[in-house]
Amino acid sequence: SSKNEIYLAALTLEHSEKIKQDIQRYISKENNKEFLNFQYWLYENIEHSFFDKPIDMFEIKSYHFQIKHFYENYVSLENFASDKIPLKIKKNLMLAIADFIRYLHSKNIVHTDLKPEQFIIVDNKIKLLDFDFGVTDKFYFPGGTKEWFTPEHIKKMKITTKTDIFTLGLMFHWLLTQKHPFEEYFESSFEEAVLNGKYKLSIYEDLFLKMLSTKPDERITIDEFIDYFSV
Repeated sequence: SSKNEIYLAALTLEHSEKIKQDIQRYISKENNKEFLNFQYWLYENIEHSFFDKPIDMFEIKSYHFQIKHFYENYVSLENFASDKIPLKIKKNLMLAIADFIRYLHSKNIVHTDLKPEQFIIVDNKIKLLDFDFGVTDKFYFPGGTKEWFTPEHIKKMKITTKTDIFTLGLMFHWLLTQKHPFEEYFESSFEEAVLNGKYKLSIYEDLFLKMLSTKPDERITIDEFIDYFSV
């Protein structure tokens, strides 16, 4: 991956020893020790059905590796953005993801890099594929992907739980409508559009206005989002 980590699929623990032996030829650049501590901390502190811990984690010559689960039969969350998917199913997906984010926020964990391709559905269960970055009380490793940037990412402001709210607003609007609120600016002036709130909304405008505020303090909490759809 972009952080010099290598992810390989292993079906059993027995495979991991061979992978440890074979993987050394891929070693190239040193990783930051504090970042490795952050990864270990995540796996020790998150207990949730969305989050499958690695089959194995190990270090070779100070390099960190993870052997993760391989999902052979899955459906990407991106497939659920289709207008053929009933609104009720989309709402249930949003509420399930929001409940997971509420769990993270209750533990003072901010994901910072939420996006549709992070989630898949396996055997009717949602799974988070990636948790490379994040912010906690102890660690500060914010991530982000341009199309899902928040004003905080762009201006390098402090990342808080309200950062996840903004990104969820982008992601959920896209899931419901197949349209990203800033998609017309993808080719030019995207960051300026985000900073100035030049989004286009086509559903639940009262909700998304509160999620996509350029001022973090004015955004709703994850509990308020869940309450909106739970009525």
